Amino acid sequence: MSLAQNKQVALESLRVLETGDTAAAAGIIAPDFINYEADDPDRSDRGIRAPAGLVATSSWLREVFSELRFHQPEAVAEDERVVVTRFDPAND
Repeated sequence: MSLAQNKQVALESLRVLETGDTAAAAGIIAPDFINYEADDPDRSDRGIRAPAGLVATSSWLREVFSELRFHQPEAVAEDERVVVTRFDPAND
C-alpha cells in the first residue's frame, strides 16, 4: 500500500474504535487479524479473528470510556510505519 493508504487505514481504525462500525472494520482489517488486545483469558472476546476482533475491542473501549473520541488525529507515515497523533490547534 502507499503511504497515503497506510495513513488512511490508521485513521479509519480510530473511527472503528470510536463507533464500532462493522462495515468500516471489514474494509480495513485482514481476515487473519487476531484480537490480541483482549489478553485476559476470561474475556469472551479474546482471540476473535477478522474485523470482528477490532469491533470487539471497540465495544470494550466504548463501554469503559463512554465518551471515547480521537479529536483531530493526524497520521505521519514512513515506509510501512504509521504514527497517529492528536493535532489540537487550540494548544499550538
